[in-house]
Amino acid sequence: MESKWVLLIKNNIEKHKETVHKRDVRFFQFDQLVRIAERLDNFEKTCPECSGHKGVLEEISSSLTQYVNTSPSMKREFEKKTDRIKKHLKTAHQIIPVYFFLSLYSFLGLAIGAGVGVIAGLAFYSYFINIIVFSTIVGLTIGYILGSKKDWKVRLDKRLL
Repeated sequence: MESKWVLLIKNNIEKHKETVHKRDVRFFQFDQLVRIAERLDNFEKTCPECSGHKGVLEEISSSLTQYVNTSPSMKREFEKKTDRIKKHLKTAHQIIPVYFFLSLYSFLGLAIGAGVGVIAGLAFYSYFINIIVFSTIVGLTIGYILGSKKDWKVRLDKRLL
């Protein structure tokens, strides 16, 4: 059951979706603002900082068009405010963005695989390129699988943003 406040935020965002270009709606992640509102509403009773962030999010949702369609300084202000809220949710409540671990582990797998490939390629110089490509692909695949598993666990624990 959604609270009145979350419904207010949803309605504000839906109103602004009509006046903002679809590309900007995706870029500025309007749908994520609704999920943030739901999380803040859940943690409001136990976290005083979440209560403070609710006011900020309400102000953001009521003037989304001004933030998105005006000067770059307004866009930066929008990003700073939303990033501050997301950082709080991540540090205080362990709420993680979607595909966070998948991206992190894939990058680490790619980097480690490439590093191992360069070292092994120097040892077997006649197969240098083949070894680098193979080890990079293996590292990326392993990172993707491990990241997917970790993201799945986070999703089951309902800690996704």
